Amino acid sequence: MADGSRSQACEFSVCNLDFETPVKAPTVGEPWEVGFTSDNMNVIIVYLYCQPNSYGHRSVFVTDEDRRNGKIVIPADQVQDPGKWQIWLIGENKYGRLKKRHDVTAVKRGG
Repeated sequence: MADGSRSQACEFSVCNLDFETPVKAPTVGEPWEVGFTSDNMNVIIVYLYCQPNSYGHRSVFVTDEDRRNGKIVIPADQVQDPGKWQIWLIGENKYGRLKKRHDVTAVKRGG
């Protein structure tokens, strides 16, 4: 620095986080997959935000096996309400977290 003192070290990492769902409209009460990729961070959670039902939010934690497979199965009981849902994939490393969002519309069976 101008006064001769040292500044704090600046540390950062370049990361990437992405995901896709093979279905564009998950069916209420049926399991479905979320495939994901990440660089330089661990995927830790899939957060499901239900817009029609403020009590319908769900969290699905990603296991080590899920990380190795690059996908997680969302259990059938996690999506109970038809309508608009937000899917948030959350990854982290020692510098912080990244979040990626996709919107889907859940449909009733047969509909």
